[in-house]
Amino acid sequence: MKNKISHLSVALLIILVLVGGYWLNKAKEQTVKIEVKAEPKKQLKTKNSFFVDEATIKNNKATDYQIYPTRSFDPRLAPQALKKQYHKLDLNGSIRGAIVPHHLLASSLIAEVFSQLESENINKVIVIGPNHFEKGEARVILSDWGWRLQGGSLVKPAVFETRAIAQRCSFCSIEPLVVENEHAIADLTIFINHFLPKAKLMPIIVKQGSSLDQARELGRLLGKIADQNTVIIASVDFSHYLDKQQTKGKDKQSWKAIRNGDLVKIKTFNNDNLDSPGSIIALLEAMNYLNANQVEKIRNTCSQEIMHDAMAENTSYITAVFVD
Repeated sequence: MKNKISHLSVALLIILVLVGGYWLNKAKEQTVKIEVKAEPKKQLKTKNSFFVDEATIKNNKATDYQIYPTRSFDPRLAPQALKKQYHKLDLNGSIRGAIVPHHLLASSLIAEVFSQLESENINKVIVIGPNHFEKGEARVILSDWGWRLQGGSLVKPAVFETRAIAQRCSFCSIEPLVVENEHAIADLTIFINHFLPKAKLMPIIVKQGSSLDQARELGRLLGKIADQNTVIIASVDFSHYLDKQQTKGKDKQSWKAIRNGDLVKIKTFNNDNLDSPGSIIALLEAMNYLNANQVEKIRNTCSQEIMHDAMAENTSYITAVFVD
């Protein structure tokens, strides 16, 4: 009898183990696996841009980039201006910024400013100008492509710095095809290549709808990325379509606001004063960040004076440099 009970106990124990194992396996199958993923680094949705860390920017290794089709220039304008000799300004410090036109009618004014930079050991040029055609997705648009000039010369892009700015700026994006035909940038490449052949270019165009805060933030970002071998240039034309007397009054108003750093006043300007308030504001903010607050006006003229034609459509030009 005892043997029967013993055998029965063993049998029950085996049954319990089997049943327990069955339900344990079922429970495992129904368990929901939960994975906790680390939150990725926040990346701004900027077209054609990507995250660039500080070490990569500092090392600035060579990288692949695309090149715009070869650009040619009217031989009567920019190439002639490059042949001239320009007087060297007597400045108390290094040039950190400048204002130049982008009308090639004023090529000699542009060349005069760039000639002042030849001895400055510049290896990076940041050019900020208007987005004349208001194209593209963002308020501020950059390009990381190079510029091929007639004759085979190449203006290389400041690739890493451009992508770093785009990543850090919520209202910026890299859209090379938008920048390609923007003459505020493209028409300066021949001067960069001639006077600063080793310098890399960071082109930036700014829409009219950019706010004062956005222009100031852009300027601070540019100030942070600019070292002693960087120059920041606002490619801006001044008064448009007014007669000569009206133009002179507007130019005085514009220059007073620039000299005084009156960003609020500059933001109210339209084409009667200048074609890109945002570019001038960004430049002034960057110069303030770099303590380059000495500004010297070089020239102030207009297309009617250059052409000796009082009936010509009129645009005015102011050139200036900022010294630290």
